[in-house]
Amino acid sequence: MAIDVSDIKFYRSAKVTDTDVNGGVIDVSAQVVDNVKYNLFPRVSHAERMNGVTRYRKLFMANRNNLDEKAYGAFFGLLSQSNGGDRFYVASADMADTQQDIIAQSPKWYGAGVVAAPVSAGATSIQVNMEANDYHFYGGQLLYITDGTNDAWVNTIGGVYYTETVATGNGIDYIYNYIVAHPPIDFASVGITYTIGGVTYDADVSANGIITGTYIDSGYINGQTGVVNINFNVSNAPGYNGTDITIDIDYEQKCYQYTGNVATIALATQVSQAFAATTTKVVACVSLGDLYPDLYGLTKTSANGNIDAQQIVLHNIGAVFDTWTLTFVSDIEYQCVGQITGALPNGLTTATYSPANPYDGGAPYFSIPTAAWSGVWQAGNTVQFGTRPAHAAIWLKEVVPAGTAREPNNVVQTVWFIE
Repeated sequence: MAIDVSDIKFYRSAKVTDTDVNGGVIDVSAQVVDNVKYNLFPRVSHAERMNGVTRYRKLFMANRNNLDEKAYGAFFGLLSQSNGGDRFYVASADMADTQQDIIAQSPKWYGAGVVAAPVSAGATSIQVNMEANDYHFYGGQLLYITDGTNDAWVNTIGGVYYTETVATGNGIDYIYNYIVAHPPIDFASVGITYTIGGVTYDADVSANGIITGTYIDSGYINGQTGVVNINFNVSNAPGYNGTDITIDIDYEQKCYQYTGNVATIALATQVSQAFAATTTKVVACVSLGDLYPDLYGLTKTSANGNIDAQQIVLHNIGAVFDTWTLTFVSDIEYQCVGQITGALPNGLTTATYSPANPYDGGAPYFSIPTAAWSGVWQAGNTVQFGTRPAHAAIWLKEVVPAGTAREPNNVVQTVWFIE
């Protein structure tokens, strides 16, 4: 059987607050049901509308097919802008990260807009009117274009990193100018390394393209033109005499530019058909990969005992994100402790071990059959492995500007796809 639409469900995170601990792992008892008011974000109060507020919520897209069919190539995005004065954004998430983590990481946030100019069939660029110019698009990103009747899928340019040698010094010059081969470039993707006197250093590139680093007096990158300038400190840099300076730059071609709130996006694939400007939506999709449970990183500490990882069974329902440690207390009995879940009942190598997940209807966290074990185990031996469940995590952000008008029926639409 194939995956059905009803097999895909959405859930909130274990912690739902407006504090640093917001987020974390999934809560399979807290399903987010479509078309239910305040199903993920709470009501925005009068004070929050007057003063402005930014709020985060974590969402999990889960494959709940009970025959353990895989959901391939999952994508998620915001289908429309809200009908209120607030703005919504979406970003990829880790299985257990929190609001504190996501703020510290400053991820790229994606959204949806409407076409700012008609799109002709075969077009290799589109103009999209966004609610603000802080929405991102990444190289190779999948864009979904729809007018409600016709659909098209295109990819942005990029997704490939280029490595170029900016300069090889001659022992005389200390100011280097270079133009990358594939402008414009995204500052967030740039990496610069340089070698002086046989020692290699890494430069830092700020959000506005300023280059800093050991023995660098000044430097900058023009993101639009691709011009790179690095001015080394002559007096303090060792090894300048007769030693070349080699400067390498890694970068990704930027696929979009803003004029006001209109993003012009360069495409790697042609648009398959024409679209009008007035009703056509463009969705920047977040790739979530395949949704299926996975076991990884199995290690053991035993001279004579063996375990076959291929025999350990995980299910769409029951598997969780955790790292498990099995510690033998005899030649056949072991304790099982999850780093997140905690202690489970003891298991035996002489019987199938299927510890029940009480938070997911009693389905097993995993199953280890007797056939997985071989050799001789001793007390103190350990087995450790990680499990990933059949779901993916997404962060959503709501930005309410100060002075936003009341909208009692505020709605934002999302869209998702699987194969």
